[in-house]
Amino acid sequence: MQEPITILIVEDSSIQALRLRRVLEQQGWQVAVAGNGREALTYLKNNRPALVISDIFMPEMNGYEMCQAIKQDPELRSLPVLLLTTVVDVEDVFLILRAGADDYMAKPYGNEDLFASVRSFLTPRTLPMTEEKDESLSVTLTGRVYEVTADRRQMLRLLLSTYRQNVEQNRGLVSAQREIADLRQQVQELTRLLEEQSVPATAPV
Repeated sequence: MQEPITILIVEDSSIQALRLRRVLEQQGWQVAVAGNGREALTYLKNNRPALVISDIFMPEMNGYEMCQAIKQDPELRSLPVLLLTTVVDVEDVFLILRAGADDYMAKPYGNEDLFASVRSFLTPRTLPMTEEKDESLSVTLTGRVYEVTADRRQMLRLLLSTYRQNVEQNRGLVSAQREIADLRQQVQELTRLLEEQSVPATAPV
């Protein structure tokens, strides 16, 4: 009998952790929960989940620090880490890349997008994994220099994730613009009707 797949959620908000745990368990996955990065590392000393899904901003040890600790540990380095964040700009992407995360998702996200991302890590690979040589990259943003070391596979995955996030954001903007245009048209029509009703009737001769 195949052992259930375990996913570790790292989230300091009990409400967010419960919601995420519920939707993942509904897909048949087993879920463990840690309240911050330090608790997650303690859990990983004796347990090996298939995937870590972590918030970034947490007390004691945040998602960046936890991810770096995982990727610097030879026994844990192959463990995939998916980071969840509420803000994503160019600087955030480099911080995620520098932390060694395998992928990220911007909040709010749809359940189907989350499931697709999780399955991409859990699906067995049909081709053997080849060791990618880490490459160093120095980038200056807003006056700060970021030194990033990552393999090409990680860089490509995060690049595709950034593109996906931008596409979804643009779709949302287009949808919002259409809704505003429809609302403006409805207001104009209502204004016209009100103006017609307010015109006094001509007195009979």
